[in-house]
Amino acid sequence: YLLIYSMLVAADWVQGPYMYRLYQAYGFTLAQNGQLFIAGFASSMVFGTVAGTLADRFGRKRGTILYTLVYGLSCLTKHARDFPTLMVGRILGGLATSLLFTVPESWVVAEHGRRRLSDSTLTALFADMSVINGLTAIGAGWLAEGAVAAAQHPVGAFDLSLVLLILGGLAVSLCWSENFGDQTVGVVGHLWEGMATVTSSPQLSALAAVQSIFEAAMYVFVFLYTPALQRVAGRDDLPFGTLFACLMVAVAMGGGLAKLLLSYGKWTASRLLVVVMLGAAVACAGLALASSTHQFLGAMLAFEVLVGMYWPCISTVRSRLIPEALRATILNLFRVPLNVFVCTALLGIDQWPESVTLGLCGAALMGGESPANGMFMRGIMPTMMGRLSGQDWSRLAPSDCVVQSFGLFVCAHALLPVC
Repeated sequence: YLLIYSMLVAADWVQGPYMYRLYQAYGFTLAQNGQLFIAGFASSMVFGTVAGTLADRFGRKRGTILYTLVYGLSCLTKHARDFPTLMVGRILGGLATSLLFTVPESWVVAEHGRRRLSDSTLTALFADMSVINGLTAIGAGWLAEGAVAAAQHPVGAFDLSLVLLILGGLAVSLCWSENFGDQTVGVVGHLWEGMATVTSSPQLSALAAVQSIFEAAMYVFVFLYTPALQRVAGRDDLPFGTLFACLMVAVAMGGGLAKLLLSYGKWTASRLLVVVMLGAAVACAGLALASSTHQFLGAMLAFEVLVGMYWPCISTVRSRLIPEALRATILNLFRVPLNVFVCTALLGIDQWPESVTLGLCGAALMGGESPANGMFMRGIMPTMMGRLSGQDWSRLAPSDCVVQSFGLFVCAHALLPVC
């Protein structure tokens, strides 16, 4: 699984450093870039949910193969220079990434249950996935840089991605067995059942809030770090492939650190997730306030270490809370508010400086720490907020913590641009 997973994510990682630069090379403005990225996230929100439901009903192996086919078509559209064709490519890419981040995880959790392995084995697997994800991205960054140099154009990275997708699809078709979710209801029934399960469970609702806020901040960072670093450095010709590899070293370090802490015994995935949310909020504040290249790069590396710690924590918590019959459906439902947050942020991308947007991400992460605490009834933020508001946040229901967190985010949204 880890070997095939590395091929699947490598196909995505080789595109990462050159997506923005490809559109820049075609002469599109920052606002047009934002529109293309919004199309991808909107596609993920609309079509990804249905695709996850189909994967539960018709098979997670088939869903993973569908990812390689759809993403391959998206890569082919990158050779076009016209905006409508590139928009179609982003829509296909949004659907594909929804499948990548939900269906293979659903497959491996089901396979883990079928083989009756221990929970600690699954936690260790998720930590190894985070490390391998980072290491794969390091190699992908350098391979992408070589492909771009050979093609003398950013589109070379997308041709390399197409090759990896073909290899990954063949490996899945030959090596994986098929497993399913609930096959007794239709697609619409799956969706309704998934939404009812999430809304009736305070823990799942809080988990959805935590995942949406953290990953929205992460995706906004991915979109903004190229122009923000160019602005801070005062130059455009930066070695983005090597820089991307450095960031992925930090991700791998974060995954290794999470594995060490989780195996130590005193840390649970839920408690570590709270610390990661707080740390990421501080890192985003550092990105917003950085006035030199070294400061910005240091904050970037710190943020990526926390991203590496985040993945095994959130995957472990999801494996314990989400029912197996609806796993891919609920994982994709979790991505709906995530995509709404990202689209909202990107719609105003050219209205204020990158530092303000990154500061808003930090405020959102600080607010997102509260539903994390509401989910697990422990941590730092309930005590702090209790002192400020006169309430004991540790006794609040998780849904109330989500509401109060959203209120904090709205206040931060109003105040940060003024500051």
